[in-house]
Amino acid sequence: MGGPLKLNPQGYVYQELLRIKMNPDEFATALQTVANSGNYHPRFKTYYNHMLEHQDLPESDVAPFFLHTFGTIYQYNKTRLGRHPNFWADRQCKINEGFQDKLDMTSFDDRDHYDQLEKIIRDWCASNPAPRKKQDLIKLLEKLFKDEDSGFQDLELEDLEFLGQMDYVIQQGPQAALLAHMNQLTFYNNEWLPLDPPGDFPDPLSGETIAHCFWGPVRKYKHKGEWIVSKCINLAKLRTNLSAQQRFNDYPPSEIASHRYMQNCFHYDNPGMKSCPYICKLKGITEDSQSKNIFYWMEFGTDYFSEIASGYNKELKKWKKFLRENNLGRSHIRSTKSPWEKKRCLDFIKLARGMEFMHKLGIAHRDFKLENTIMGLDGDVKIIDFGVGHRFGFWEQKNYRCVDRVGTATYMSPECSLVKRSSRTRDVRVRLEQYDHWDARANDIWTLGVALFMMLFACPPYDTCGNTDTRFVYLTSGVFMPQGRKIPPNANLKSLLKAYSRLAMVSDDCMDFLARFFLPERQRITWDQIWSHRWVQEILDQAP
Repeated sequence: MGGPLKLNPQGYVYQELLRIKMNPDEFATALQTVANSGNYHPRFKTYYNHMLEHQDLPESDVAPFFLHTFGTIYQYNKTRLGRHPNFWADRQCKINEGFQDKLDMTSFDDRDHYDQLEKIIRDWCASNPAPRKKQDLIKLLEKLFKDEDSGFQDLELEDLEFLGQMDYVIQQGPQAALLAHMNQLTFYNNEWLPLDPPGDFPDPLSGETIAHCFWGPVRKYKHKGEWIVSKCINLAKLRTNLSAQQRFNDYPPSEIASHRYMQNCFHYDNPGMKSCPYICKLKGITEDSQSKNIFYWMEFGTDYFSEIASGYNKELKKWKKFLRENNLGRSHIRSTKSPWEKKRCLDFIKLARGMEFMHKLGIAHRDFKLENTIMGLDGDVKIIDFGVGHRFGFWEQKNYRCVDRVGTATYMSPECSLVKRSSRTRDVRVRLEQYDHWDARANDIWTLGVALFMMLFACPPYDTCGNTDTRFVYLTSGVFMPQGRKIPPNANLKSLLKAYSRLAMVSDDCMDFLARFFLPERQRITWDQIWSHRWVQEILDQAP
């Protein structure tokens, strides 16, 4: 394979480049990179030589060529592919290298045979909203492997060992799972691997117990000049929970995989992105000598929730004194951020940047709340606890669709709270466009709005996510009220804050901003709107 690539401007390949907005010169460079690497799909050479000779491909070959050369990003997100063709071509070369090393040790006939099965797995993932169950995929595969007419009757689950953990496959897809397995971030026979040497960390039992989670104690240590914590995960308790009728939703292996991805391997799928300082740092994972406990090591931070609860009244007294001494009234409050509001705005920006970073990586937190934040010793507020978080595949980037009710009742959005509830419950509590699924990104933004309310006012906006709670009606201005029910004429955020006696340290810009979080899913404020709003813009440059 050699010579410069020239394309017919009227040809099918060139027209596809225009459609996905990929620069033809960058396309040619990417193909040359693939050809030189030698790690290309078995069909690539035939396609490439045909283009060199004829300056085009037959129409029926264009989509397969792009898929084999750039991977599944072509199928699901052509815009991202068009921006970074060389990145995605190089990524696919790495995946092909992994196949070449592994396929000879399996019962697959050839690469085409595997491609057929991978498509079945991808289609299954795309047709099942989160959270998908690995046992359902395993059942599907086992049925295929037993079917004499399927073409896969000679295969066993062990032939997919090179994909690592099936949990990884069902969340991010088989190609992302293979890439993670190649980089030793997921292993077929142990969901906790890779583990760090226990000697790199303190004796887990030597720390000061500062909290308790469902799985065990949380301990604090001074180690090599810095404070760190460990979260103990009792493996016997984890196994018992898996078989319980009413299970605790958090699944630590998935939480750790998400944390690792955010910190160590997000760059495999996200060209040009940098790490985020507003995500709690993962330090490592160890196992005790009896294999009874896993220890999840992270940076230490103080309780941000307590800081809010204990600080509001003190700051309110200072602010009222300032207003009296300077003979300032309500007009000043409405137009000027108080010191408390400025601090909370800055903290909000950091938390929002942390959450937006997660969303850009394809991860939804799904249980964001102030209790799942810490104030780092570096002075930055950070997001923690990814136990029910979910990593979404390329095929889900337009909508992080979920069908489970998950999170904390006083934070979750109406669409999450009421998903698949009975019609009677729907009529009484809240009116939605539909009750079958919800978008995890929009739900995260709702929970961010609840957190901001609590940061600003040191009290919850409501107790019940529904119209049986009058505070919910006022917070949402009655937009979720069932048809035929009367909305109070003064149902708005300002009236709610007046009832709470919380108008003394909040500007009009802040109230306008906050109200935009508590709208129906499709009308709710978006990331672009968050960053362009005047309340945020005023101090945006103070949070790098």
